[in-house]
Amino acid sequence: MQNVQRVHSVKFRLALGALLISLLVALVAAFAIEEQLNSAEAAARLEAEHLATALAYAAAGRLKDRKALQSYVDGLHVIYRRDTTIVDPRKVRIADSDAGDVGNVYRHDEGNEVGQTLRDGKPRHFVEVSPLFPSGTKQIVVPLRDGQGSGSGPIAGAVILEYTPIQDELVGLAKTRIRLIAASAAACVALALLSSLLIARRIAGPLTALTRAAADLAAGKFDTRVEADRRDEIGALARAFNEMAGGLKESQGKLLAYGRELESKVAARTAELSERNREITLFGRINDFLQASDTEAEAYSVISRTATQLFPGDSGALFVISASRNMVEANATWGAAPPTNVVFPPNDCWALRRGQGHLALGNEVRCRHAAEDSRPYACLPLVAHGETLGILHVLGGEQAGEDRMKETFRLAKGFAENIGLAIANLKLRDAMRSLSIRDPLTGLFNRRYAEEVLVQEIFRAKRQSAQIAVMMLDIDHFKQFNDSFGHDGGDAVLRELGAYLKDQVRGGDVICRYGGEEFLLLLSPTTLEGARARGEQIREGVKLLAVRHARKNLGAITISVGMAVFPEHAPEAEALVKAADIALYQAKQAGRDRLVVFGRKVDQSAS
Repeated sequence: MQNVQRVHSVKFRLALGALLISLLVALVAAFAIEEQLNSAEAAARLEAEHLATALAYAAAGRLKDRKALQSYVDGLHVIYRRDTTIVDPRKVRIADSDAGDVGNVYRHDEGNEVGQTLRDGKPRHFVEVSPLFPSGTKQIVVPLRDGQGSGSGPIAGAVILEYTPIQDELVGLAKTRIRLIAASAAACVALALLSSLLIARRIAGPLTALTRAAADLAAGKFDTRVEADRRDEIGALARAFNEMAGGLKESQGKLLAYGRELESKVAARTAELSERNREITLFGRINDFLQASDTEAEAYSVISRTATQLFPGDSGALFVISASRNMVEANATWGAAPPTNVVFPPNDCWALRRGQGHLALGNEVRCRHAAEDSRPYACLPLVAHGETLGILHVLGGEQAGEDRMKETFRLAKGFAENIGLAIANLKLRDAMRSLSIRDPLTGLFNRRYAEEVLVQEIFRAKRQSAQIAVMMLDIDHFKQFNDSFGHDGGDAVLRELGAYLKDQVRGGDVICRYGGEEFLLLLSPTTLEGARARGEQIREGVKLLAVRHARKNLGAITISVGMAVFPEHAPEAEALVKAADIALYQAKQAGRDRLVVFGRKVDQSAS
């Protein structure tokens, strides 16, 4: 069935090609027919325009003699068998093939083409519809000028000439050509179909034989051959097929032998790949957990648990270089006998000093931090983004032979690469978070962090039916510090006040630089009176600060404080901050250096 389908496919393609050629011939013929009809109509219009212009030229000399003009029109009708009408500038017929219409206004131009030609002197074509010819006759109107010989005289009328007979004659000639074109196209189509049939019969038989032979060859019958006595391309294809079949039979034996050899190699490689796949899967799980860790401590816990799975029977530790870069400390350990030396200088490890892994099996040089331990070990540096972060230290267990330690070293190298990148990402994430929520000048939290925490604290206070207080603190006359000591002096005041406020807050309180010289203090939980007492204590303590800059005493600092309490003064975070801000404004208006509670009467005498 497959062979028959392939042969039919060849026949179908040949028939399809013949059909496409036939369609192309038909399209060309249709285009030629359309061109003949268009050319016939264009020629008729051009010939009519030339004839009408000649008639207008001849009639110009007879305008003053209407009888002579009518006789001229009658003669044209007898000779050419077509209607001619001459009108004056008012479209009144002054001569006509039908003498009975002389004196009547010409009204058969529905688009007033005659009137337009009388005005602008341009020839126009139109269809005249009358009761005698309901389908219409084609007309051309040309201007009739005095002094026609010069072609520049005034328009004295127009000549209207029927040119339907001209067009009919030319269309008749075009139809003769069209019949010839159609006959030629039909002959081409028949020739294409006949050629495709002959070619199909010539090719289909040999292709059927080749197709069946190819199917036998695909089924493993390498002795299959086809007749190859033809001298054309089909014969060359058959000979090539026979050569291919012989080559395949010869190669079959070699392939079978090679296959058996390959099977043994694949089995060994499969076992190795299975082990590598287990390692990759485990590394993938470790990476997922490390990437999902929020803190370094959580990541170290994950590393400790997974190292036990990667190195069963072995012990070890993950050492991280301190921020000062002068000590290396174990942040995670695992195994039954982890290293006893958990803190040492970086120079005590060959892996850190050389920047590459160090494997100590027997008589190799040992690191000073492992000098007292006789077990074989491996140290792998943790490197990420070009920075060394620490080492992965793996101690061999009781079964730690040389081959096993080399395999452990290979596995630990990949593990160290994953660990280093994960720890670097965590450190970077912590640094970026700190930058996003800290004010760089004072080191306090910024406005964004305070607004987020305030929303959370209000939510918690609602659930616990507790109170929280918000204080807005503003440095009095801060502009004078900038004007007197420059912006560096103003920055010194902000830093000093920020350090003081940071020392005054409890563990659950939040102090932030809200903007400019304004600070926001969040007390949670608290009471109105308790918060007010804290605010007064802070305000009085600020007066005792002594700020120096460039060996100069900048003078005393005072602050104004506005306070609002949730839920007494506002139910939501934004409204609570607004209330504290209003109270701060009242404190400023009352003379500064005072604390004002939102909604309370301001004591004008306080200072």
